[in-house]
Amino acid sequence: MAREFAARGRDLALIARRLDRLEVLREELLAQHPGIRVVLRELDVDDPDAVASG
Repeated sequence: MAREFAARGRDLALIARRLDRLEVLREELLAQHPGIRVVLRELDVDDPDAVASG
């Protein structure tokens, strides 16, 4: 989904448990679509405390 939105020129906010994987994806997206912005956040949605404080 992120790749599709990036191809449409949309800025993205991406959230996942594994920040390292998001960083790889961000680099890919920015290389293919240099005009977009990609913001990353590490978050485990199975952790209620993390979600509440996020």
